[in-house]
Amino acid sequence: MLNEKHHAIAKSLSQRIAERVIRNNAPDSPAVHRAIVVIHKQEILEAIHRGCSLLSIWTTLRAEGVVDFGYQAFSRHVKNIARGNDRSEANT
Repeated sequence: MLNEKHHAIAKSLSQRIAERVIRNNAPDSPAVHRAIVVIHKQEILEAIHRGCSLLSIWTTLRAEGVVDFGYQAFSRHVKNIARGNDRSEANT
């Protein structure tokens, strides 16, 4: 039990919330789409910082099976998170 609690604490709160949203909602739910972006936030923002376009990031994540939703939704969620829009992450 202690190990499980420590493992949960090692993850950020937003990551744990996003995982819960994914477990408890339909896969095609906008909340799940937002949660997927939250989980991959650091990786996405790093790719943007290195000059990758949102389209190339989305295309790669889609080909890898990470995202299964459209580019417009992906772009909207990433832009909200990149701007620090707390509403986007709080709704996950």
